[in-house]
Amino acid sequence: MGTGVRMGTSEPVGRDAVLRLLSEALTAPADRGGAFLLLGEPGIGKTTCLATAEAMAREAGHLTLGTAGNKAETKLPFAGLHQLLRPLLPSTDSLPGVQRHALRTVLGLHEGGPTDRFVISVAVLNLLRAASAHRTLLITADEIEWLDQETRHILAFVTRQLDRQRVVVVATSSAVDGLPDLSDVFQEVRLPRLDEPAARRVLDLRAPQLDDARREWILEQAAGYPLALIELAQAPPAPGGIPSDPTSSGPLLSPALTRTFGVRVQDLTDSGRDVVLVAAVAAGASLPEILAAATVLSGRGVTATVLEGPQSLGLLRFDETRVHFTHPLVKAAIAQNESASRRQAAHRALGAVITVSAYRRAWHRALGTAKHDDAIAAELEAAASDIARHGDIGAAITALERAAQLSTKPVERGRRQILAARYAARLGRPDTVARLLTGAAGGELSIFDQVRAELLHEDFQPPVMADSNRVIQLCAIARRAEAAGDRELALDLTEAAARRRCAAPLDSRARSDVIALAGSLAQDSLDARAIAVLALADPIGNGRTALSELSDLGDEAAITSSRLSAYAVAARAVGDYAVAARLLDRAEIELRARGLFGQLARNLCVAAEVRLELGDWDRAAAALTEFATLSGAAMSTNHGTAALLSTARTMALRGDPAAAFELISEAEHSPAVRGGSRHLAQAQIVRGIANISAGKPLEAYTALSRVLDPLDTSHHFREQFGAVTYLTELAVRTGRQDHARNVVERLRPIAETSGSPLLQTHLVYATAVLAPDDVAEQSFLAGLASPATDSLWARARLQLAYGRWLRRQHRVTQSRGPLQTSLATLEQLGAQRWAEEARTELEASGVHGDEDHDLPVSGLLSAQELKIARFAALGMSNREIAERLAVSPRTVGSHLYRIFPKLQISTRSQIAARLSEEYADPRVHQSTHL
Repeated sequence: MGTGVRMGTSEPVGRDAVLRLLSEALTAPADRGGAFLLLGEPGIGKTTCLATAEAMAREAGHLTLGTAGNKAETKLPFAGLHQLLRPLLPSTDSLPGVQRHALRTVLGLHEGGPTDRFVISVAVLNLLRAASAHRTLLITADEIEWLDQETRHILAFVTRQLDRQRVVVVATSSAVDGLPDLSDVFQEVRLPRLDEPAARRVLDLRAPQLDDARREWILEQAAGYPLALIELAQAPPAPGGIPSDPTSSGPLLSPALTRTFGVRVQDLTDSGRDVVLVAAVAAGASLPEILAAATVLSGRGVTATVLEGPQSLGLLRFDETRVHFTHPLVKAAIAQNESASRRQAAHRALGAVITVSAYRRAWHRALGTAKHDDAIAAELEAAASDIARHGDIGAAITALERAAQLSTKPVERGRRQILAARYAARLGRPDTVARLLTGAAGGELSIFDQVRAELLHEDFQPPVMADSNRVIQLCAIARRAEAAGDRELALDLTEAAARRRCAAPLDSRARSDVIALAGSLAQDSLDARAIAVLALADPIGNGRTALSELSDLGDEAAITSSRLSAYAVAARAVGDYAVAARLLDRAEIELRARGLFGQLARNLCVAAEVRLELGDWDRAAAALTEFATLSGAAMSTNHGTAALLSTARTMALRGDPAAAFELISEAEHSPAVRGGSRHLAQAQIVRGIANISAGKPLEAYTALSRVLDPLDTSHHFREQFGAVTYLTELAVRTGRQDHARNVVERLRPIAETSGSPLLQTHLVYATAVLAPDDVAEQSFLAGLASPATDSLWARARLQLAYGRWLRRQHRVTQSRGPLQTSLATLEQLGAQRWAEEARTELEASGVHGDEDHDLPVSGLLSAQELKIARFAALGMSNREIAERLAVSPRTVGSHLYRIFPKLQISTRSQIAARLSEEYADPRVHQSTHL
């Protein structure tokens, strides 16, 4: 135990190890802090441990700041932050102007519009750094899972930044399985139930007067929960003595504990009972609001002095601005002990006095009535829309459900349930979606809401394939929606039709209908959704239009996650996988922050596919692993099948064909895998790759040929793009070059029309590999210099093919450079079959595995990579390099990510030493390379 903090005699029983840990953190050296999350079930003693830590800190002269989560206040942005920073509000004057204004705005001290959460986070960080400059700072956050999302994010941010300063952060949570989003912030400390000796010790200290019978009954009822032990011991005995058959719905919310809290409330005056009821049902109300509402409820003036009675009974604490219950269960029991009519009256009173929050006012008004009320329903729906825009989708769902209950017209009730279901889908809650859709189906729905419901059903039910009539119907309703001014619904319907067009073959009428409709919608506005629909409907005919729009997106542009996801759909459809990967990365940040796990799961599935093609296999595998945990949130059979096939592709590429075949077989039993479907084509491509890995070139060639044969049921007009290099590779091995050349020639006009980068990458490889010997080297070198081979996987395979060709031309020495470069990349990727082939070719060229050959940089890097490497060797930053090359800093970073393994280095400072003098010298070739 340190000397700066003294342990007292009133610490909670059975928590010595926890308190010792906190005491050591508070007495640690000035450059060390700590962050601890006390985990345990409600009533287990977390809050008491927190209070003890605060007492130890105050006794040692440390500064303490605290906040507490409240389930009713989780929908109120920055409520917890206001509570935490109240003692430091005068110090905000020392912050820079932008930070000061942003912070004071979200705390309600200034008027202002939306603020940047990062600016607010930095402001809080600077405020806390200043506060801890000369003494240790203890920050406590009780029931952190019930803090509003904004406060939690900011608390996590500052905790990460303050880990090397004299700051100790202690939080509690009843989420006993942990909080995944905070797992990298806190050291988790779990508080178990008290064992029997410790429980008896609690009763000895708190209630030594108990007789043996009552003591044993309390021990049985409390079941090791400290709060239950204390509350039951302090409660007066039941009139009939010890109950003969006590029951409870849970360890703390039992009838016994509810009676305990109820008895204490009964000791209050009428005004006291009114004010604690209002406080119990209030969602983040301030003390003035609580007092005003209590005045309305009781019909008499209520002042803060009325709270002294509840405070003396240990129900709550209060200060100039807030009321704090001593435990969440106190609050719950107070509300539960009152009648429904009394609770409604308290809500009505709050709805009458709240003026600063339209959502809180509407919510309390909605809970304050048992009748249908269209005016309140409309008010609540409007408030739900506002809070959804600000990121609280869960609160919007709850509000819309209540608005539906208050609606007098069945059609309005159904509309609001459908809208709530759409929000639930974004959060990835299929059970909630199904429940809401079932409720909506029981009433009347407009034609548009019927279609909305059908689209939601389609998201998590097996797809209907090759339904041309359904596509025509969707297009017709989309035109009606557009004529009615509902562009969002028109886009939803057109996207659904376009996805069916991509999924499986349609007749010519349906295909033309959806392509024409997509073009019509795009004429008015080429926003993200319109581009996605355009690309999905006709990735070949509309490819260059979509690519042009995507090329105009700046990496620094402020784009919402929904728009980024839509752009990524378009990029994937037209085969611009590099752009798709960047867009998905950007979208992922916001989707995680807002808890939109439905869209996140879908994005992870797409990200895995594009990263496999780009050669970023580790990240693809990580995306698939996370998708598996979120697959229910995706609510989509299509995405589940796609993820299964991407997993199979990963196995096949990395040398486990047996596992790949098993997954392919499983995928082929999905309803999404039918004749002509994109998933059947993908399954055949993966089967081809798995046969390559298994050393079965003829079987591989047969599978891949089917994908590229327009008359075969495994053919798909878009998915065939990804089969070309594998077919070409096998054609050389099996002597089928003429057939492969015919395939390539058929695809060239498609590549020209679509501009698809994916198809261009595959054709660059095919062109070089199939070229006659007199022009082959020119084709190989052109391919290696092309941006189409910038990805690790494409470039490594082309280098392997080039090295093989050089050796066959008896240019053995020249073959070693591309072969060894290829081998290094293939080994890094884990592409076992291809790495083995590169190794065999190298050995045939006279290079053995134990020999170390320094390859020229020109053989390792593309032309663009050479430029970036040379500038980095000169000490230029990513932004400076980007300005010189007219690209984004993110693009420079992506190139450097690929350069490091190629040069076999791990830090930026090693680039100069690795480059030859020719490329490290800024005076050499600067004009020719730029």
